[in-house]
Order: sequence, then C-alpha cells, then structure tokens
Amino acid sequence: MKQTTGKKISRWMKACMALTTASALLLTGCGSGSGEESADSVREKEKTPKTVEITISAAGDCTLGRHTGSPYASSLDAYYDQNGADYFLKNVRPVFEKDDMTIVNFEGTLTESTTPAVKQFTFKGPKEYLNILTDSGVDFMSFANNHMYDYLEKGCQDTIEVFKENDVPYASLDEVGIFKVKGVKLGMVSVHGEVESEEAEMIENGIQKLKKKGADIIIVSIHSGVERANYPSDKQKNLAYCAVDAGADLVLGHHPHVIQGAEFYKGVYIEYSLGNFCFGGNRNPADKDTIILQKTFRLKNGKLQRDDNMKIIPCSISSVSAYNNYQPKILEEQDKARVIRRMNEYSAKLGVSFDSEGNASPEQEQSAENSSKASKTSDGSKTSNSSKADTGSENTNSKKQGKSA
Repeated sequence: MKQTTGKKISRWMKACMALTTASALLLTGCGSGSGEESADSVREKEKTPKTVEITISAAGDCTLGRHTGSPYASSLDAYYDQNGADYFLKNVRPVFEKDDMTIVNFEGTLTESTTPAVKQFTFKGPKEYLNILTDSGVDFMSFANNHMYDYLEKGCQDTIEVFKENDVPYASLDEVGIFKVKGVKLGMVSVHGEVESEEAEMIENGIQKLKKKGADIIIVSIHSGVERANYPSDKQKNLAYCAVDAGADLVLGHHPHVIQGAEFYKGVYIEYSLGNFCFGGNRNPADKDTIILQKTFRLKNGKLQRDDNMKIIPCSISSVSAYNNYQPKILEEQDKARVIRRMNEYSAKLGVSFDSEGNASPEQEQSAENSSKASKTSDGSKTSNSSKADTGSENTNSKKQGKSA
C-alpha cells in the first residue's frame, strides 16, 4: 500500500514539476513562443560579422641631421638645439595622433661615427633625434634607401639599434617589420637597390615572409626613381606592379624628393613618390610641396575588404615659404588647391583623380597593360617569382599609448 501510494505521489509530483517548468519557459520567453531572444538567437548574434577599420598615414623622406661639413647655422641641428624635438612635427601631429599607424621613410643615419662614405652627400644625427618622430606619433620606419650607409655599415647598424632600443618597428631590405593595432597585423617590406630584378625578388620574398607571419595587411615601400622628376620611371612602375602582383595592399614610393602621381592597379593604390617631409638634407629646396597619404583599410571577420578609398593631405615641408625651417605644415585654400592640381596632372595618365578635398577616385584600371609590363624588368629579363628561405628577421610593435588601440 505504501509502495502504491508512493508511486502515485511520485507521478503527481513529476506532473506538477513539468507544468511549473513549462510555465516558467513561457513567462521568460525561452520557449518557442514570443518573448526575448533564445539561446540560439544569442549564439547567432555572436556570429555577426565583425568589421575593423585601420587608418594609416604615410609621409615621405625624413632626414634628421645635416650633411657632413655643412654649416651649423640654419641647419636642422641648430633648430633642434633651439626648439627641442616637439618643434618639428607640431603642425601635423594631430593627423599622426588620430590615425592607427603612421609611416615615414627614414633617410639618413643616427650615429656617432666619424667615418662617412665617399659620396657627395652624407647625413647623420645623434640618436635622440628619433624623438622628433616618435614623440609626434610616428610608428613605423621604412629604412631602405641610398643614405642608409652614409656612415658605412656601422652607421646603418647604429641606426637600427636606435630603432630597437626605442621599440620602433622598421623594415629594411631583407628585414620585414610588423606593427599590431586593434588586433590587426600590418606588415611592411622596404627595398632599395640598383638592380631591378634583385629588388623585385626581395619584394616577393618579403611578402611571402609576411604572409607566413600572419600579416593581415601588407605595405611595400620602394625607394626608387629619378630625382626631381614628377613622373615615375619604368623601373618604379615595374617594381610597384610586382609588389601588387605578389600580394601588396598598398605601395608607397619615395626618392625623387618631389611628389609624383598615384595609380590604382588591380584594386591597390600605388603612390609613386611622397616627396620630402621633415627634411634636414636641404636648407631651401625649390619645391617644398609634399603630401600625407591616408588609407583606411576595412577587415570583416579578419579578411581585408577591397575598396577605392584613399586621400591625400597637401602639405609643405616648411611652415615658411622663403626657406626650409624643417617644420612641415598642412596647406589650406589656394596652396592646398595648387598641390591637388599638381597631383591631378601627374596622375592623369595613371587613371586617378583627386577632388577638392584630396579624395582619390580611380577613373580606370590599367591592369591589362600593366600586368604584362610587371612581368619584365626594364632590361627585358623576367622578375623572379621564387621565394627564398625565411632568412630575414621580423621586428614587431603594437600601437603606443596616445593613439587608438
């Protein structure tokens, strides 16, 4: 009897518990009826594509110091001693501090060596001059150019040691660099040389290294061209096309010391020459126009999304017109319009135009013609598509405090 009664009570209790559970589900909306989101819908939300935007700014040649034997008076050294490191980039600092990554081409050396190379111009400054850049938001150095050995191998290695001591990532020849921000890896290759086929191979190998290291965005810096020429040489074009074909997402050029045009090749922008920027190599260059290039990359679920957004910010290397006071400034009104007109003139045959605010618009892609050119060097020989072993090193850094992270 007790056993039978116990079973009946047990069945009754189970029925009550089931009813209670069903009521609770209806009240909380966790059942199939209307109400708040179910666990399944929450999990679905977590799968919603995540988009990350990374804005990079790029400026041209920065030579911090002066030519061996040049007068101290009116040199960048004198301005540094009189005004300190913050003086030089104070007019462009708001741009560099607002972006996610700022790149410049470091052209010269930071060394105490007293043995210069035998050449017309040799540049150097003391290691504390790096603060001119880093204290104003510059994050990354491209360091492959015709002045990296101005004080021979020692001067070059001294400069690299200064970068490392200050935790500043750089790319130089076989060494690729990576900068991390917002969980995104931006990788850079920086090349310079006399033999086009060797530079092309270095670009291809460097890009392969960065891909193996998981770079989400790849930028290639090319130091090449004819000084004071406003139009790119065949070599510049070939190397830029080679970079894009190998996987670059942006190509930056410098060396001519003046601005050149932009091209949109296979969905990737090429800026052939950014010109000078904070340039201690010339106390009064005739052409002081320069630009800051800005490109915003968008990644969706970790995958780069192609688009044609890009802009230029017209600048002067000096905040006065009569001479170079080594203090770049952003141009306004008539001067801004003049630089944009120049960029439109130089970019016309490359299929890119700029509106009055400096926003780029690709009018056409030259990909069919350019692709065939990119497969050959200027001497007619094929560029290499092979990848050497990963012998170059990687230097890495994350976005510093003071910028978006």
